[in-house]
Amino acid sequence: MAAIDTAREVIEAFCGWNDYVALVGEETLAAAGVTQDPDTGRVLGLPPFTGTVEASGIQSLMRDAEVLDYLVHVVIPLANNPRFAPFMRPYQILRALEKRTNLKDEDLWLDADAAANIEQAEVGQFTQGIHLNLLGQRAQMAQLVGALLAGSGGPVVAGEGGGPPPAAPGEGATV
Repeated sequence: MAAIDTAREVIEAFCGWNDYVALVGEETLAAAGVTQDPDTGRVLGLPPFTGTVEASGIQSLMRDAEVLDYLVHVVIPLANNPRFAPFMRPYQILRALEKRTNLKDEDLWLDADAAANIEQAEVGQFTQGIHLNLLGQRAQMAQLVGALLAGSGGPVVAGEGGGPPPAAPGEGATV
């Protein structure tokens, strides 16, 4: 409480009319009923300085800071990971960064339609890449099966449950 009283005393002693005008404007002071004593120059009609501080919007700022921290330290690193990148929406990440950094007026990003076209093209490329990868894997499997068949002299037959093929009669199997 002593700090509040001291601050009040300093403001009352050293802040003149011109300081208040520079801070809030003459119109605002007049609307609040604050005037200057023409004889002494003291500022009259100021509300009592109680030390009550109002911090509006602090909760919103804290939430934005928390989301920005997650974007920078979690989401963007995941977007750079080939395992998780296909599941990310880059334009939405940029929009979230824009919102949390208050860069809306800077016109940094494309509009939503252009971003959707880019995203659609990337999804098409990704899908085509998966398809080509699967075709390559099938070709490798066909080569492997062909090599196995050529080396054994006949088809490979799996046993029950996908196990080894059954032994032929007389080769250790009991009938």
